[in-house]
Amino acid sequence: MALNYAWEKMYSALRGMLGGGSIKDRLIKSIEYNLVHIESKDIPEEKRDDYITTYNKLTKEKNNLSEDEALEIAQSLFDVYTTIAEEMGKKYR
Repeated sequence: MALNYAWEKMYSALRGMLGGGSIKDRLIKSIEYNLVHIESKDIPEEKRDDYITTYNKLTKEKNNLSEDEALEIAQSLFDVYTTIAEEMGKKYR
């Protein structure tokens, strides 16, 4: 896998979070359909630990997350996505 695949899956995960239902339910679907396919080595180094921590929290505590915790995780995933997008921009300059 590569940076562009991580970008694609992260983008799809974030788009999926824009639908209806609780943020918690949308996050769980984002794991099942997108995030599970991202390898941590494909995340830029400066956000890799953040991604791993966020992903682990999401997968281990998904049934016990409050809506506030789910929102915090969604924001963290957006930060990771932003870093990936910036790296993609550098790659294609």
